[in-house]
Amino acid sequence: MSTCLGLYIEKSLIKYAKVEKEHDNVKVEAFGTKFYDNLGEAIKQIIAETYSFKIPVSVNLSNEVYNDVWNVEQKRHEQSHRNRV
Repeated sequence: MSTCLGLYIEKSLIKYAKVEKEHDNVKVEAFGTKFYDNLGEAIKQIIAETYSFKIPVSVNLSNEVYNDVWNVEQKRHEQSHRNRV
């Protein structure tokens, strides 16, 4: 059985869900939204309210940018290989 607390953080708002997976069954144990002025305190409250003290926490931020590092490294390697030949 795996359990995780997921947080999606926007400006002044956190959306959260605590999910448990056992084999092919997925169960949402808790979910909700919380408005905040102090981000750290809001996260502590969510962890306490969902009893998520000892489980992994996954965080996504709005406007977060992911770069495809694998593609960049692969292209550099290919370019380097072409230059040697």
